[in-house]
Amino acid sequence: GAEPDETPIVGAIQTLGSKNFVVGSDYPHPPSTFPNTAAGIADMPGLSDEARMDLLGDNLQRLFRM
Repeated sequence: GAEPDETPIVGAIQTLGSKNFVVGSDYPHPPSTFPNTAAGIADMPGLSDEARMDLLGDNLQRLFRM
């Protein structure tokens, strides 16, 4: 898991692949990124479009289908 303000996730994704991560907001307690959780990933430099889609929902959908 990763939070959307944790920029080291870019290097981890380059090493392990974007299919191995889901994103959390820490809601409802501080330091929650809610309601801007998706924006943190969408705006993070260094992520491919595929990685953004994986982190913003594709991986979670895949996990629930298993």
